[in-house]
Amino acid sequence: MIKIYSEKGGQIFLRYAMSSLNAWLWLLLILVLFTALFYYLGTKKYDSAELKQQMLDMEEMIKYASKRTKGTEGSKTPRAKKTEQEQKLFK
Repeated sequence: MIKIYSEKGGQIFLRYAMSSLNAWLWLLLILVLFTALFYYLGTKKYDSAELKQQMLDMEEMIKYASKRTKGTEGSKTPRAKKTEQEQKLFK
């Protein structure tokens, strides 16, 4: 058995060499598939109406904080004013 592998090993274990073009095409295909997959997952996770509203609320809070440091603040934050108005509507 060992004699077969030692004498005819080159015939049994043939080397497979992928052409350069073939290797680049496989790499490109895998790259495109992963790019499409993670783009889809990213848009599902980070492109939602709730997240956009949170970003708008954060921008309001940043504007309020910058006005407060300059000394031109209102009595309450914009989000606190909004929640008070919502509470009045639901009473």
